[in-house]
Amino acid sequence: MTCMPIVVSACYGGYDRFKPPPPGCSRAVMFTDRPHDAAALGWSVVSGANPSVPPRLRSKPPKCAPQLLLLDADEDVIWIDASLRSTGKDVRELLELVPVGGVGTFKHRFRETILGEAIESAALPRYKDEPVIQQAQFYNNRPVFPRLWETGCVVWRGAQHTLGVRWLAECLTWSSQDQVSFPAAAAAVVAAVTTLPGTSVENRWFIYEQHCIIDWQ
Repeated sequence: MTCMPIVVSACYGGYDRFKPPPPGCSRAVMFTDRPHDAAALGWSVVSGANPSVPPRLRSKPPKCAPQLLLLDADEDVIWIDASLRSTGKDVRELLELVPVGGVGTFKHRFRETILGEAIESAALPRYKDEPVIQQAQFYNNRPVFPRLWETGCVVWRGAQHTLGVRWLAECLTWSSQDQVSFPAAAAAVVAAVTTLPGTSVENRWFIYEQHCIIDWQ
């Protein structure tokens, strides 16, 4: 089996309940404003983010470009949203599905286009002050991947240095809706994206648990 990856996650503002790290990682790093709760479950903790930055945006640097924050995140890194609970399967299996230098994530369950995702997102409270429609319209005039992914789990195998940095720049420039910017960023750097088996909320490695704070109804 391949070498153990780092697992990275983030939880701010009490948005999710902490869950134990998945098996098969060399270490698990949680970016959070509740360090003691995360550490009690076995996470290595990074705290101290600027509280004036909205929680959703605070999580983007470790998600999109973990190598900018962690010295050992240059190669194999698995990002998991704090809403995902491990099924107990070894996460090294995920590395075997993604070629070295690439990235893997799950196909979107409901939509196929950036504009469709932006229209649905614009109606949600979490994005009410963000220009997601304008963002999608901007991308529609440029080359984008003709598919959409749900990025609750992202398997980085080196593409964080190109795609990840570009993706983070798009999030900081436009909106925190990273599923709108991911296909555009991937097309911009000609990234190799592997679609993982299963869905983002139920697969061999993770299952989704509802957020503590509901801002999507």
